[in-house]
This record gives sequence, structure tokens and C-alpha cells, in this order.
Amino acid sequence: MYGIELRESGTEMVVELCGEFDIFSLRDLREALNEVSTLRRPTLVDLSGVAFLDLQSVREFAVRSLLYPGQFSFGNLSPE
Repeated sequence: MYGIELRESGTEMVVELCGEFDIFSLRDLREALNEVSTLRRPTLVDLSGVAFLDLQSVREFAVRSLLYPGQFSFGNLSPE
């Protein structure tokens, strides 16, 4: 189980993630990141609710950071 929520917070976008992210959630994760990428607004990816990230999900974050320098920040890492 996983969840992805997009919301505005002032001048930035927030992508809130919760649950486990693996091959089965990758398409939805890509779609959410595509949506906020087109807005060209500062975006915080909130990882506080994440229990598991597989390598492909982490790769998506790395690719977005390279394609859109300065747009994405990652915070609130969960202890898991």
C-alpha cells in the first residue's frame, strides 16, 4: 500500500508520500513527479510517511533532480 498526495503550500508544491514504493507504484510516482515538474515551482518531496523505497523509486528522484536543478528538495525522512 502506498499513497501520493500533491498540494500547494504557499509558493511551493508538496508531494507527500506514504507507504511502500516499489515497481508496482513506480508508474503513479512518475506521473505525480511529471505533474509537478511541468509547473516549474519549488517542490518539497515529503518522505516522512515512507516505509520503503526501492532503487527504481530513488532513481526517479535522482533523475528529476538532474533534469530540474533546484526545483526539488527532499525532506522529513522517516526513521524507516
